[in-house]
Amino acid sequence: MSNVNTNIIPASDLKNNFNEVVKAVHESSRPVILTENGSEDMIIMSYRTYQNLLFDLEADIKIAQAEIEEEYNDKRYTHEEMYEAMLAAIDVRANV
Repeated sequence: MSNVNTNIIPASDLKNNFNEVVKAVHESSRPVILTENGSEDMIIMSYRTYQNLLFDLEADIKIAQAEIEEEYNDKRYTHEEMYEAMLAAIDVRANV
């Protein structure tokens, strides 16, 4: 499965052109799919790209959890209530 946001290269290119591949990964902020015998085998990406991916995944999970909770909870919050709850959560994290 190919994606326009990725580069696909043979694993041997990583071995033969390590510095160039690493530079390309950092400059593009896109993962690189390594192939072995023509089949996708591994993915390499910068640590920053990995952290961003994890952040996005965590946000998606929290949104899904909130949507499920909404189905089973009739309580609705005003903008002011949510704002105060967010400030309190930020304050708690800052004091940890």
